[in-house]
Amino acid sequence: MNSDAPFRVCVDGRVYPAREASEERYEAYVVLVDGVEHGFDLLEEVLELPMVDERRGVTLDFGRFELALRRRDGRVVFQAAASAGGVRVTSRESGDEERALWDLAARLEDAQAPRACFFCRWSEVGPSSGWGHLGCMIAVADAYHERVTRGSAWEIKWASTLRRDWVDEWHSCARWELRPLGYGYRGRAGRLAEDER
Repeated sequence: MNSDAPFRVCVDGRVYPAREASEERYEAYVVLVDGVEHGFDLLEEVLELPMVDERRGVTLDFGRFELALRRRDGRVVFQAAASAGGVRVTSRESGDEERALWDLAARLEDAQAPRACFFCRWSEVGPSSGWGHLGCMIAVADAYHERVTRGSAWEIKWASTLRRDWVDEWHSCARWELRPLGYGYRGRAGRLAEDER
């Protein structure tokens, strides 16, 4: 992972510095609140931080994009946002962070998509995993491309096993390319339909 890639947790106008946790900690992420480090693994766990009212929610500011979370009707909903050409663009709310982010990408023109690993052609997650388990496939780009464009459904699903270097979803590099629609296991979906929220 890229522990040098900090982010911010924004709650009711206050901003708290956050980062990936060091290997000595059990949690994946750490946020500093009034001098005390609080850890969390799953994105939903950020709603349990002491300064958060889960109904009003929290925004994770990753620089290139934001992901807001709140609890509504007993479930967590996500909404992604980014600025494009001086205009703030937001996704529909979704019960899944990836669907909210892909909806954001669909609302932006391709040239305005956030240059972040989550949106990159060369990133992939393993089956049954999600946020925090993103791998970069650049080291095996040719084999990865071959598998996800010509492989069987099983081969596409398990393409992440070729080899991956762990990356943060908000990181980016010079090899970044926008992920094509329907490419690889996690694909790239279009806008969320009203009934998919």
